[in-house]
Amino acid sequence: MASPAPASDIDGVVRALDGIVDDCRVRHCRLGLFAALYRRVTVEVKGRMGKGQFVDAERMERLDTRFANRYLEAYARHRSGEAPTRAWAAAFEAREDDRLVVLQHLLLGMNAHILLDLGVTTAEIARRHDTDGLKHDFDAINRVLADLVDEIQEEVGRTSGLLRTLDRLGGRLDERVLGFGLATARRRAWRHALALRAMPGPLQPRLVDRIDVRVERTARGIRRPPFRLDAALGRIREAEREPVGDLIDRLA
Repeated sequence: MASPAPASDIDGVVRALDGIVDDCRVRHCRLGLFAALYRRVTVEVKGRMGKGQFVDAERMERLDTRFANRYLEAYARHRSGEAPTRAWAAAFEAREDDRLVVLQHLLLGMNAHILLDLGVTTAEIARRHDTDGLKHDFDAINRVLADLVDEIQEEVGRTSGLLRTLDRLGGRLDERVLGFGLATARRRAWRHALALRAMPGPLQPRLVDRIDVRVERTARGIRRPPFRLDAALGRIREAEREPVGDLIDRLA
């Protein structure tokens, strides 16, 4: 597969994600897990654009497309042997780590894309728009994700009844155990966007680099959760021994 080119609209994003998912399925590559999840979210956002759920659907498409292009660029750099951002490098390096469960692979992608990419992209859009309207649509994306999260957890949970049991007994496994909460991440992304928007242009790369370092640190925590969880995660891994392509299909 050739490296994905930048997308010009949300339909182009979906096509690019289709290519990544198909390629990863053929190569039995775990990076297809996040790509499949991301495609599902993108299709849902596109559907809601046509239903008037955003203040400015055209602006939301620009935001969504620019946001996706940061992931597509990182993936293209990875496939060509170039170095992406630290956050994405941490996610991509985990592709061969068979100690990780499906949820950890998903969270590594979400960690890089939300905590780093979303703040940077929102800041770019915010420089040309009022932040009140943009914040409304930014929060609307939160509602999209909230509506999908149970469905996504169910898809992941199908790979392991134990994972669902842990989630019910101990609260959300991603937030309480693996150190990544979706709502918290998006709040931090908005704060990053406001900080970048207010900063003079020449100083922005330095702040982006600092954010990248912090996000990489979070990725290390996702990959290496507390020792006391090793046994439980080991049992989940055993329940997820089906082919990677089948796991990708559960999320696609």
